[in-house]
Amino acid sequence: ALLLTSLLMAGACTQNNEQSAEQPAAAMTPLSFENQTFKKQSPNCKSDTVSCATVQAGYLLAVGGTDSVRQKINDILIHYLKASLAVYAVEEKEFLIPLDKVAERFIKEYEDLRKDNPAYDIPWEVETTAKVLYQSSKLVSVAYSTYSNAGGAHPNSFSTLLLLDKTTGTKLELSDFINDMHRLENIAEKHFRKVRGLSPKQRFDEANFFWGQPFALPENFALLDSGLYFYYNTYDVAEYAAGPTEFTIPFSELEGIINKNSIF
Repeated sequence: ALLLTSLLMAGACTQNNEQSAEQPAAAMTPLSFENQTFKKQSPNCKSDTVSCATVQAGYLLAVGGTDSVRQKINDILIHYLKASLAVYAVEEKEFLIPLDKVAERFIKEYEDLRKDNPAYDIPWEVETTAKVLYQSSKLVSVAYSTYSNAGGAHPNSFSTLLLLDKTTGTKLELSDFINDMHRLENIAEKHFRKVRGLSPKQRFDEANFFWGQPFALPENFALLDSGLYFYYNTYDVAEYAAGPTEFTIPFSELEGIINKNSIF
């Protein structure tokens, strides 16, 4: 009886092991993005909304995927979030600090101003929002949009675009998927002239663009379903009154110079 029991138990274990081997391992959760919020105000905001400084953000963090890739992407997202909120930063080292410290610096600038000027009663604020512009299995385009009003002649708004590789966790540059930058510049210049109503031969300095320098691609770009999107912030290439400049180059115009295998 003891021998029969042992044989039955061994058989059951073998069968269970075979069934376990046949069952696929749990699939990894795909990399995706979740909305997060952050807000910090000067202490007197609860009692005096006029004399108040506010820092707030709606931003994205990656979830799922592999630990290493998720961490790289989140490091990039937080880095550019802090850069967007640090409107008084001149050097990068000024926002290589925790997010709440970035907010505290902005609030301190305001409180120091009010100490020197007690009658000053204009509230300050800086707000950043983030959204996904485009996403595929390989890439994601993220846009940060920032509005700030910090006592200047007028409020300021600017955007930061990021193109991230979801397989490696790196931020992509144009040269990572464009093999002829000179040709891309020529195509982009035609689009810039069209949206700005400039003739093909009109000089940029005469039209008050690019601060006396030749045409240049913007730092801000993203991939969309419709093509390659470029965005020049206010002040990038012209005075404040000119506002931002944006346009999208359809993929059909990029044939021969874009490496589709890198992005699709």
